[in-house]
Amino acid sequence: MTDVLEQLPVRNEPAPASPAFRPSEYTGFLIHAVLAATAGQALGRVVEIGVGSGAVLGSLAGRGAARLTGTDVDPAAVQEAGRLLAGLGQAAELLCGDLWAPLAGRRFDLVIANPPHFPMLAPGYAGRPPHWSFGGPDGRLVMDKLLRGLPRHLAPGGRAFVVHSAFLGRDATDALLAGRGLRARAVAASLMPLAPEKLPVMAPAVLHGAGPEAILRIGPHTFLRTEVLEISGAGG
Repeated sequence: MTDVLEQLPVRNEPAPASPAFRPSEYTGFLIHAVLAATAGQALGRVVEIGVGSGAVLGSLAGRGAARLTGTDVDPAAVQEAGRLLAGLGQAAELLCGDLWAPLAGRRFDLVIANPPHFPMLAPGYAGRPPHWSFGGPDGRLVMDKLLRGLPRHLAPGGRAFVVHSAFLGRDATDALLAGRGLRARAVAASLMPLAPEKLPVMAPAVLHGAGPEAILRIGPHTFLRTEVLEISGAGG
């Protein structure tokens, strides 16, 4: 069943943020890339897949979007995003469901996503929701489902902005998109620090097989090469 929160009321004082949904470095990276790439442009119909804290949608408040929509598989995330957006006085539609499931038949001009992409053999990470960061053994579990559904939900001339780590492999992503009439280009690139506690839960095959094109090791510190991809029609 899909839960819907529409026209969220304005709150004078924002509610305290939940530590479980605190924005990560990837969130800030995505916000920066989207704001830069859409500066001065009409946003149209916007959806964020995996709304989490609501910070990405919140960053677009006042940017002239025709409608802001967010989905998340976790009801607690939907509530968390609702509190944040209400505190900003921003009307939004928030839906609880897996990826595209709550959006059957709908298309958007702007799609935003930071899907779980960390290669792990089993979900579970201290202090976070059970599904947080879990991308399956090769990291592509959620990413592939997201990209396969994109053509059905991207409006003509629309664009998607997706966080994409080097663990996932651009060749695999480009091939999947090309088969669906889409193409990607990197609009931002960065090195993201990998928390030391993440390394022990990382899929061993990926950890030991990752070369310098994916991770940078500096003494005890490990950084993951990460991009924000802009995805659009191949003829666009």
